[in-house]
Amino acid sequence: MFCISMTIMLIVIKNHQVKAALEVNQQVNRPLPIVWISGSYANTTWYGIWCRDPSTVRRLTHYEPRGTLVINWVHNNISSAEVKGACNGGFFTGLTLVGHVGIGTGWVGNDISTSSQLDRYAFGMRDRGRSFSFNILPMDISQQGNNYVYSLPSNIRQYPYGLSGIGLLVDNGQGRGRPNEGDNSPFLGRTSRTAIAWSNDRMHFFLIVATSNQRWTWDNTINFFTQELLRWMRENLPIWMRTFRQQLINDRVITQREAPVFFPDHPVNIQISYAIMLDGGGSSQIAWEWRRRNGRRAVRFHQEIRDGQPRQVPTFVEVNANAP
Repeated sequence: MFCISMTIMLIVIKNHQVKAALEVNQQVNRPLPIVWISGSYANTTWYGIWCRDPSTVRRLTHYEPRGTLVINWVHNNISSAEVKGACNGGFFTGLTLVGHVGIGTGWVGNDISTSSQLDRYAFGMRDRGRSFSFNILPMDISQQGNNYVYSLPSNIRQYPYGLSGIGLLVDNGQGRGRPNEGDNSPFLGRTSRTAIAWSNDRMHFFLIVATSNQRWTWDNTINFFTQELLRWMRENLPIWMRTFRQQLINDRVITQREAPVFFPDHPVNIQISYAIMLDGGGSSQIAWEWRRRNGRRAVRFHQEIRDGQPRQVPTFVEVNANAP
């Protein structure tokens, strides 16, 4: 009996070792699921995070009542063998939310009250799935006295994560045109922009920040998602991947052998089906970090500087995945 028990135990241990080895090999032998990208459009530099493996990438929204800088949050909340990115989220005044945010266990925030009727949307998403699934709806509008009140739609509240009070840029592949914003012209004029977007096959998810130089109008941002990003992924992505991976080789984050596996340099054909405008201006910030199991790490970030310092934000969008 003793010999039989020992034999069974050895077999179990061996199987666990094989399984662990397979999981490590699968991570090493596949492209990095969350990648830092950057380019220039309309005389403005843009920075982005490209998510390309929905089965391994988690996507969440967060609420920090006291505010935070996205770069600090990412750096302080990343684990070994993880790649993580984030960008700022919805609108706020002071640190009071203008709209709502899903935090996994429910939604927090405030209805929006305005004296004129505006275009305001909400989106909801789940943190996991075989695709980057989501839902976008106009906010519920009611009239109270002389004001219009915008509330979170019940169908969006069913999702654990998301934001409300934001603008819709691209709707089913078509640019929305300029929204009804009353006298809020800064929303339409040139400013730093933060936006997120999904491909039509739900297999690609983007976080984008555009700052510096001339900055983008509302129309520039629409054209970026309906035209420029598509062109860049076809024509510029291969060059970007070769350049970026060489930087990581020089920094000893990856080896020459790992480079083409983690960062393949082939073009990618996409179409953007939906894109959402988040808070921008002085709130615009984005961060990406890859902390390897061997302790080496790569960091990229950009944050808008106003009055000599970046702005603390109460909400942000996060993506993360296991990576070797």
